[in-house]
Formats: sequence, structure tokens, C-alpha cells
Amino acid sequence: MGDKTESSSFSWAAHLNVECVRHLHPHFEIIEVTEGLLNMRVGNSDYAIPAGQGIFVSAFEPHEFHSPQYNRCRVLMFSSELVPTFCEALRGKLTSSHIFAVSDGSRAVADSILVGEGGRLDTLEAQALLYPVCLDALRGCTFEEGKRLLDSSTERAFDYMSAHIAESISLDGVARAVGLHPVTLSKMFSKKMGVGFNDCVIYLRCRRAAHLIKNSGATFTEIAYACGFGSVRSFNRSFRAVYGTTPSEYREGNVSFD
Repeated sequence: MGDKTESSSFSWAAHLNVECVRHLHPHFEIIEVTEGLLNMRVGNSDYAIPAGQGIFVSAFEPHEFHSPQYNRCRVLMFSSELVPTFCEALRGKLTSSHIFAVSDGSRAVADSILVGEGGRLDTLEAQALLYPVCLDALRGCTFEEGKRLLDSSTERAFDYMSAHIAESISLDGVARAVGLHPVTLSKMFSKKMGVGFNDCVIYLRCRRAAHLIKNSGATFTEIAYACGFGSVRSFNRSFRAVYGTTPSEYREGNVSFD
């Protein structure tokens, strides 16, 4: 097989009774429910997703997971360069209904490729997995023409925050970096992302911390400061709030969030 895809291109994880606060990221995400019933909120829409169904989440689209009852699901996170034909079909469109039926063929491919609890695939495996389920999403979801989820200013702000996550991040500093008034930027986060500025910063820090916990031997103190937290206590509290588990429990477990 070829080289494993970089973390920015593709990752997958198997989840049991997944819980995660409202967040967003610059990747596409497809969630396939394999057992039970998963509750999700994507944008302003609520979904109860039974086994055999999937959810498509666009880049920069706020979403959250809830598990009031038992469920198992597979989460695929991928960037646009892996599925250019799919991305071209979505150009200029906004998803208005995110749920779709996962075909038997897509499920069979996933069952043969996705082994274990999560990780990386090489590029050929990732594309072989993604194109069938992306076709299911394209056929089953509903899209509106001529709409854009986020404007360029909001995307630039999110990208700036992601790139400077180890540093001190303030509303004034980000606004200055993208050429907006702080009040304007704050309103953009609340209206277009559905999360407050500070909540978004915390999620980005925790996402980076989750990656370091699983992929490095760094101590929790080192990870806390590398991700911009002011203290280990603040790191522990924020990580539990975002992922529903402590950094120690996360390192010892098999589930991956990054």
C-alpha cells in the first residue's frame, strides 16, 4: 500500500455512546450509525439517526453529538482533496437535510477496510472507502443552490485561530488579524458558527490536545501548555467539558477524537 494519509487528510474512529459539545472544523465529516440510535444537532437541525443511516457534515458546519440511549457509530473525517469530484458536485450548495441511507455496498466496503477502533488509511484505501458513501450522501441529502455556509472573513478567523492555538488568542487579536472590528467578529461567531468565540477557542485547543495525547509521549503538563491552556487544571476541566472524559481516561482508551 502507499503512504498513510496525513492527519489533515483523513482519519476515522469507532465510537460507543458518543458525546461531544457543539464544535466545527475545516474538514468534511460523515457519521454512520451501526447500532442503536444517535442524536445529533447539525447547524439548527436536530436528527435522531437509526442504524443504517448516516449524517453528512460540511466543513465549518457546527454540530454536536448526544447519546441518551445506546449507539455505536463510525466517524469519517476527511479533507476535500481526497474526493475532488464530490466537492465539485457540492460547489455553491448548502446542505439543508443532512441524513441519508448508507447503501449495502458502502457498508460492505467500510466493514472490509475499517478494522479496529480508528486510525489512518493510505490514500487509495481512503478514497475507496469515501467515494461510495459520498455518493450515498449526494443522493440522499438535500442541498440548496447558491448559498455559502461561512463567508471568507469567518473562515480566515477560524484558520488563524487553528494556526496560533498554542499562543494567547483574544477576540481583539483575531479581529485585527482578519481586518474586522471585534464586535463584528463576535457577532459572526454567534450567528454563523452557532458557538461563542471563547467556546470555539477551547474546542480547538482540546482537539489539538487529543491529537497529542494519542500521538506523542508528552506529559499532560507539556500538552496543556503546548495547546495554550494556562494550567493543567484548566486543561483537565476543558477537556472533560468537550469530550466527556479526562485526558488520562482518553489516553488509556481506544477511541480517537482527532
